[in-house]
Amino acid sequence: MILLGHNLLRDLTAWVKSEEAIEAAVWFGSNVRKGGNSALVDDWSDFDIHIITTAPKRFERINWVELLPSAGFCLQTVRPATAGARKITALFTSGQADLVIIPVGLARRWRFARNAGKRRLHMQTALYEVHMCSRTGYRFLKGEKVWGDFYRRVLSGMTG
Repeated sequence: MILLGHNLLRDLTAWVKSEEAIEAAVWFGSNVRKGGNSALVDDWSDFDIHIITTAPKRFERINWVELLPSAGFCLQTVRPATAGARKITALFTSGQADLVIIPVGLARRWRFARNAGKRRLHMQTALYEVHMCSRTGYRFLKGEKVWGDFYRRVLSGMTG
């Protein structure tokens, strides 16, 4: 784990666990490699987190200065992501967080499509994105009991 963002990850994790509108949060990317291999992690690595939420619009208007006062908030961008999700990039003096905001209804449709073997292109694209993001490693910060099986099935049932 990088030293630059250590407190940022700690603060983000505390926020995720306390936020009632977050049903699940999954940390993935270069900072969470299988077997703890962090050879490719450096001071420029960010924290990537899937957020499955009941209130997706709320996260586009977060007051980061108030929420994480010691992180040194600088800038936030919001843009579309795959299959109806949104991506928030928040820059801090202590690091960067990329949050993929997934409405819970959308995540449930992805889970249903995966379990039912649906082959619709937009669903397959979304599942492939989850697979690609998580295949090098992931860790639940919240919600593993409800969403852990979905992530395991996506990883075991797809190639690429």
